[in-house]
Amino acid sequence: MPTPIGIDLGTTFSCVATIGPNGEPEVIANLDDSKRFIGRQFDDLSVQSDMKLWPFNVGSDKGKPLVKLTQNGKEKKLAAEEISAEVLKMMKKIAVKYLNEEVTKAVITVPANFDQRQRHATMEAAKLAGIEVMQLLNEPTAAAIAYGLHNKGTNKVLVYDFGGGTLDVSIVMCEGNNIVRVLATSGHNHLGGQDLDKIIMNYALKNFSNFPKHNAKMMKRLLEMCTEAKIALSANETTTILIDDASSDDGWKLKLTRNKFDELCGKTIRGTIDIVNEALRQAGMNESDIDIVILAGGSTRIAMAQSLLKEKFGDEKIWNRHNPDEVVARGAALVAKALTRSPSNERWQ
Repeated sequence: MPTPIGIDLGTTFSCVATIGPNGEPEVIANLDDSKRFIGRQFDDLSVQSDMKLWPFNVGSDKGKPLVKLTQNGKEKKLAAEEISAEVLKMMKKIAVKYLNEEVTKAVITVPANFDQRQRHATMEAAKLAGIEVMQLLNEPTAAAIAYGLHNKGTNKVLVYDFGGGTLDVSIVMCEGNNIVRVLATSGHNHLGGQDLDKIIMNYALKNFSNFPKHNAKMMKRLLEMCTEAKIALSANETTTILIDDASSDDGWKLKLTRNKFDELCGKTIRGTIDIVNEALRQAGMNESDIDIVILAGGSTRIAMAQSLLKEKFGDEKIWNRHNPDEVVARGAALVAKALTRSPSNERWQ
């Protein structure tokens, strides 16, 4: 019987996992991706807003947004589903090589607030990639399952998913016997680690004299270094942004402390707590009702984000034992395993 896989098809970061010989989830690979307009119409306000931020052109075909690309001098137009399908094909290919067997089935995760059109578009992307979808699983449900909360009695769980492109906060009820329900979800489609990278970059540009802002390659390099600086400050108090200038012996160098990072990005990071409060309000709960807070997404490594959550819920409620980049894919792999053993098993929400 072919081994099923679990796929977290993320906005800026995708991850695929399977079940290892010891019965535990194993992450196979991570890839960059974008799903911002999957299943949306061209005139959707969110698409129109996103278009202003994308480094590529977007057109429309019968109301459907299409990415315009130039390849070998010829223009190509791709729908979001086709782009996601290419990512899924790559993940499937990596899984086949890793497992040394054919892969045909997967559990794929989606945001809890995806509507039916977006879910259908995700199914279409999988079909184009040659993958049979065993189940579309809500991301917060997958995170809870990764920690085994689907069979550990009754727990009210808050999933704080702070990724590269988006923030999603969900209230999940885990009742044991594989019963996991999403009670409420709130989020922001343009609040993620990438936004913090740009804040750091703007600060660096103010301190770098004569930086070639019109050189796309140099600006890309600067953004990469700002991303690395943000990551470094999750574990260190100080880091340095260093950009070499190939045309001379000079370059650009800037020391960045965690305190300065907090000063620059603090307002944005504190804004995530407003979204936490909105999710609690929708669920009719307050912080004392929450038993467990699960951290998902790479931006949850930021010290200030963790500090704010610990201040609100208490240190003992914060669960981050698993790699936050991989926790959703791990949960998806566990569900894929369960559905393989018992296809008629009750579906998780």
